[in-house]
Amino acid sequence: MRFQLYKRPQLRGMRQSNIELRATQPNIMGALSLPLALLLSLYTAVESFADPLPPSRRVFSADLDLDGSDELLIAHNAQLSAWRWLNKDEGWTKLWKIDGPGVAQKVLRSPQYPSLLVAWGMGKGKMVAPITVSKVDPLTGQNKALWEFKGGRSQIVSLQLLQADEDPDLELLVAHFVSKYHTRRVILDKLEGAKPEEHLSSQIRMATSWLIADIDGKPGLEEVIGRVYGEERGEYGDLSVHPFTLDAAKLSITEVIPTARGVKGIYAWPSLSAKESGSQLFFSDGWVAAYGKRAKAGLKRLFWRDGRINVESLASSPKEFTFFDMWRRVDPVTSLPLLFAQGNQGINLLSPRLRGPWRSVQLLKTPPIVNAAIAYSGSSWWAFIPSESGTQANRLSLPPAL
Repeated sequence: MRFQLYKRPQLRGMRQSNIELRATQPNIMGALSLPLALLLSLYTAVESFADPLPPSRRVFSADLDLDGSDELLIAHNAQLSAWRWLNKDEGWTKLWKIDGPGVAQKVLRSPQYPSLLVAWGMGKGKMVAPITVSKVDPLTGQNKALWEFKGGRSQIVSLQLLQADEDPDLELLVAHFVSKYHTRRVILDKLEGAKPEEHLSSQIRMATSWLIADIDGKPGLEEVIGRVYGEERGEYGDLSVHPFTLDAAKLSITEVIPTARGVKGIYAWPSLSAKESGSQLFFSDGWVAAYGKRAKAGLKRLFWRDGRINVESLASSPKEFTFFDMWRRVDPVTSLPLLFAQGNQGINLLSPRLRGPWRSVQLLKTPPIVNAAIAYSGSSWWAFIPSESGTQANRLSLPPAL
């Protein structure tokens, strides 16, 4: 890989807009055929700073220097660049840019690990590429490959740092496709060695969400697998929880937890209730093959209470067919937990009520995209939307009463 370090970043200007445009809701499938730049002009930009950021196919956010303020990561073809918010007058400035072995698909930054982890694979702009996980210096962009896999479908499902064995060092979960329909997970051990050790699972059909966490509050970890589709074509996906073992050559889907349809994303976050054991598992339910017509986005929560699994419906977005991604953050000003959800029509804020379904407020209306990023920087919350005409940076306005 090549990297380019910007030792003296060129400051960028900023233009600010508070114009609100109203449009009727377009047909989802028809809208996909329109140019993305035209679609973006139809929707509300809460407060956009667009002098202009470079084009992007994917966007990510990460607190690169661990100072409590997020940086923006822009992926376009086989390049990844990092940007930092300076102030209102100077806007976003570039920190570094690197050329990768493929398209950046996922990033992972943790205060428990010194490097930014980047997973590369195939995608528009680089259709032939291996899966590569790289360790990137978060401040300079210097990087080296950690692990590589060459298969028929170079697509990452999940990246997660975890404590998987008895030694004090962290391991890395990499879940990925090995063929058109099948995925597996690899636990990489001894990350600082010359070559990490691999602990493989068997292959699972269409397991597009994967994580390992303590869900039941008892000793040992659980392996959680979410699928958008089942074993047969057209069959709904499911959610399953398995006892975690480092080497899982015989892992298979046996008993499943009831879901309405396919599961798109799963997230493990610490429980806020003393009555519940382990972590809470949030998941996005509602995916079906005919998602443009029949699916309905839903947020559900799985938790253990009195030794039993409980599943609770929290929020829904009937006009959206799924929540592609979710971010649980704590607001630095109010110290309140926030849950952002990206649907196919916009960025939503989901807030619990004392009783009944959670409150869902759309913060930003977007065209039907499958990637976005949420960040906190410059004392503001931001939503970033990828676009070939220039990455869209939108300052979000949260409702006064959460």
